[in-house]
Amino acid sequence: MLSLVAGCRPPGDPAKQTVDDLSRAASHRDAKAFLDLVAADFQGADGSRKSDLESTVRQLFAAYESLDVTVRDLNVERAESAALARFRVDLSGRARKIAGLEGLLPSSSSWQFETRLAPSGKRWRVTWASWSPAP
Repeated sequence: MLSLVAGCRPPGDPAKQTVDDLSRAASHRDAKAFLDLVAADFQGADGSRKSDLESTVRQLFAAYESLDVTVRDLNVERAESAALARFRVDLSGRARKIAGLEGLLPSSSSWQFETRLAPSGKRWRVTWASWSPAP
């Protein structure tokens, strides 16, 4: 009965769900789950591609022993087959105590993101993103 009731609820915003899932994957330092939410033809505002993002994400997740990711001020503008999501991400973490990383990597930072998302398969994925340090 519970599953029938849950199935009758209106679906949530798939773009917001993707942002939530990205945040969760980053907090768990799960590169595979994070990258599964990025479209194969992803492009960053800086010209980077998914392979560049993969390298950066894997390095970042490996460098931190723990990582806490908080999404704030999420605003999603949606059309039928695309969405624009703007949000702030606050990161805090503990760098691994190898090769002096704990002295090089920040324990906290904040970033502004703007992302475009589109349906791909059974879910929505990030197709484009820009990011900059939050003021």
